[in-house]
Amino acid sequence: MLGDRLTTTVTTTATNIDLNADGHSVLVDLNIASSWDGTVDFQATIDGSNYFNVPYLALGTITPAASVAQLTSLSTARYLLPGPLTQVRLNCAAGSTGTLTAIYRVVPNNGSDGTAVAMVQSSGSDARSADDDRMEVESSLYGYAPDGSWDRLRTIGDTAGQGLGVLAVSPAAHKYVSRNDQSGAGLDFQVKSGAGFLHTITLGEQASTGRLTVYDSLTETGTIIAQIYVGTENVPATLTFDVAFATGLYIGADSGASADLSISYT
Repeated sequence: MLGDRLTTTVTTTATNIDLNADGHSVLVDLNIASSWDGTVDFQATIDGSNYFNVPYLALGTITPAASVAQLTSLSTARYLLPGPLTQVRLNCAAGSTGTLTAIYRVVPNNGSDGTAVAMVQSSGSDARSADDDRMEVESSLYGYAPDGSWDRLRTIGDTAGQGLGVLAVSPAAHKYVSRNDQSGAGLDFQVKSGAGFLHTITLGEQASTGRLTVYDSLTETGTIIAQIYVGTENVPATLTFDVAFATGLYIGADSGASADLSISYT
């Protein structure tokens, strides 16, 4: 639930920490004791069974860079998983020594108009006394765009009692590719090489039924993002995904399947 703080301890056994972000972002503290030597992947799913790595920021620097890489050689640090996210998994591989304590919290990320928003990264001093629990925040404001970029917008001064703030930013335009193939021979194709975001897939006229498989890959193998049945009774239709892919975006079709496709991505 939004704002709830949860804690899970991981020792020498692989652990999947699952949570529902309800369309928000997730803030994660990874606290390492006695040199815990496992690995951590930040992941999400759209079907409850196939998980893929999602972008995250390692906070604590003036210009944090987004990454989807597995975390290794861990030390205590804080991370932001920018939303909108739904079903999230902290995939903690088994270590052989030490203890990992994962503290995670669902935090706001969307404005009322649904545009991408900016998160405040706290990097200042933390001055507290028995009767004053005020955090002095010297922070930089960053906007997260659909193309995966982080833009520094401005710097704000000390804010009493606040650790997070939001500011709406304009999203970047999506790219697209269309494929009109009524024979089925040309529906296996690579949309993009490298990391990006899949926004929508629009299905047009169908000459024959079949199944399309969307891969986070450069070929018709690897991590499956989605499998889509296409037929004359369910078109035209636009399917919204808004998910990240790490390796590439590839569309594969069953033999004989044909379709008019339009794919929107960044």
